Amino acid sequence: MPKRTDRTPKSQGRPPNSWKPAFIAALRHTPVVRFALLQAGVSRCTAYTHRAKDAAFAADWEEAIQDGVDMLEMEANRRAAHGVDRPIYFQGTRIDTVKDFSDNLLMFLLKAYRPEKFRDNFDLTRLVEALRGNVPIDPIAKSGAGRNGRH
Repeated sequence: MPKRTDRTPKSQGRPPNSWKPAFIAALRHTPVVRFALLQAGVSRCTAYTHRAKDAAFAADWEEAIQDGVDMLEMEANRRAAHGVDRPIYFQGTRIDTVKDFSDNLLMFLLKAYRPEKFRDNFDLTRLVEALRGNVPIDPIAKSGAGRNGRH
């Protein structure tokens, strides 16, 4: 029998895989492995060992992460487009509420959904071709419209 050390997790008298549903549920709720480990009461080593040996568990793990990230994306959309109510206080008394919108979240979402338009980098080859006169510099110029949108 292998020698038990302080780092070896105790079985706590439960069946060997009984922690998996709680782990997957926690991961789906908050896609952070550390959080899921704590919620399921399992060690990192155990979870990753099971993921490496059990293809179905690995697939459930990945799906739970994707579900959790989808939830984060929905919340980011809500905060960027619909805002969050922020209370206004005066001398300790709530007097009003204002709607705060997140420009940073909005920009991240635009970069994710429309990278061709909102990316941080630019196409150097296209710039060189534009300077040579082979392609228009301004995408509006391509349609024949001026800067103010008129023809």
